Amino acid sequence: MAEALTSAIGDKLPAFTATGIASLIGWLIGSILFAALLGIAFYFVYKNLIYNKKIKIYRRVGNKTILVAVDKGFFARVGTAGDYWCATKKLKRTLPRPTIQSGKNEYWFFEREDGEYINFGLGDIDSQMKAAKVYYIDEDMRLARLGIQKNLRDRFQKVSFWQKYGGMIMNLVYLMVSTILLVILFKEIKDVWSVGQSMAASVRDMAVQVENMARRVGGGMAAPILLPFLLTKRRVTKWLLK
Repeated sequence: MAEALTSAIGDKLPAFTATGIASLIGWLIGSILFAALLGIAFYFVYKNLIYNKKIKIYRRVGNKTILVAVDKGFFARVGTAGDYWCATKKLKRTLPRPTIQSGKNEYWFFEREDGEYINFGLGDIDSQMKAAKVYYIDEDMRLARLGIQKNLRDRFQKVSFWQKYGGMIMNLVYLMVSTILLVILFKEIKDVWSVGQSMAASVRDMAVQVENMARRVGGGMAAPILLPFLLTKRRVTKWLLK
């Protein structure tokens, strides 16, 4: 019975040959390397996600404030009172949590002479200049800048035909259209004037005939009827001749 049990267990166990052992070791090493690579990738992804603040460090160099370093940071909770600090990634510094934001998740620090980092931001330049009564406006420099811009545009900027002569062409077209309209208007006025003169001559002849008729008739009933027409014929003639 013992021999049968040993035979059954031996059939279930793998054969411990050199090839089997090498394959097993290869799978074990591959699994370890894959797990290590997966852990490293997860670590870097986690670091990139957690270090989501952009930190810019400025320093005074040669009497000028310049940007000396750009780092990433994250805000970490300290204690149970709701306090935070800012830990940087490359500089390995712990800074107070900044309160002045210069952009989206971007904070600026100025390094003083004693090594202290101060969070700062751009203020209202206009109000500061007005408070200091400083006006950086130079009319000569402005005119020089305009002259330089014009020279650069004339030398390097290509101007199309329409941009160069468009205004002149539009003025000529406007002048031609205005001249044609004036000629048509004067022609129509001349025709109206000719018709008015013809009507005035006709009215004058009719008025003379009516006046002669009134003189021949003399008194009686014809004189009162023709009297209003005789009184207004001079006015009508004068109005038509205007």
